[in-house]
Amino acid sequence: MSEEMVAFFKKTIEHRKQRESVSRSSHIKSFSVGVFGVARRTFVAPDEEAKTKLRRENARQMYGASAERILAMETLIDMRFEQEYARKRPPLWPNIPLRL
Repeated sequence: MSEEMVAFFKKTIEHRKQRESVSRSSHIKSFSVGVFGVARRTFVAPDEEAKTKLRRENARQMYGASAERILAMETLIDMRFEQEYARKRPPLWPNIPLRL
């Protein structure tokens, strides 16, 4: 084999290893996927105040004077969804793909 062919095979093997490691690291277990997204464990408390401030600012930019009313409606819809979800506890199995 020529030097070029050996270099090509080495590069191919390295690329394959990198691709497999990325594939393994991006794989998500099905039990960690819920209706609200992928559950991630962390010890850092979420900054709810910053999220709320950003959400209100985005609403003001998008909706103008009606922003508070629309945010209240969105919050009501979210609350009703969470209540129904907690009451009925639907299974997620039929709705998720087998390979995540």
